[in-house]
Amino acid sequence: MKYILFMLFGIAIILPIAANYAKESQTTYSTDSDKVFLMMTENTTEKELEEIAKEFKESKDIIIDFSKSTFNNKGQIRRLDIAVNCNDGYNGSAKLSGLILNVKNFGFTRDFTSNTFFIGSM
Repeated sequence: MKYILFMLFGIAIILPIAANYAKESQTTYSTDSDKVFLMMTENTTEKELEEIAKEFKESKDIIIDFSKSTFNNKGQIRRLDIAVNCNDGYNGSAKLSGLILNVKNFGFTRDFTSNTFFIGSM
C-alpha cells in the first residue's frame, strides 16, 4: 500500500513538471516586419515547407531551400537538409535526421531590430 501511494505521489509531482517541458508539435512561423522565424517539428510536412518558403520569399526575399531533404510517405521530414539565405548578408544551413526532431524542434530566426540571425534547435 505504501508503495502504491509513493508511486502515485511521484507521478503527481512528475507529470506537471514534464508538461512544462513538452515541446511544440506544430510548425510555427512568422514574417513580421521586425522579426521572422520558422520552427519545424517532427510533424512538419513537405507541403507546409513549400508554402512557407514561398511566403518568406514573397514577403521578405528570404530563400529557404530544403530541396535536398527527404520525406516519409506522410510527407513528414525524414532527413532535413536546409539552407536559409536572408539576402542581406545573413545565411546558414543545417542537416539533421528526422529522429532529432522527435526530441527537439529546429528552425531559424532573423531579428531585424537587433540585426541577428540564428539557425538551430528551438
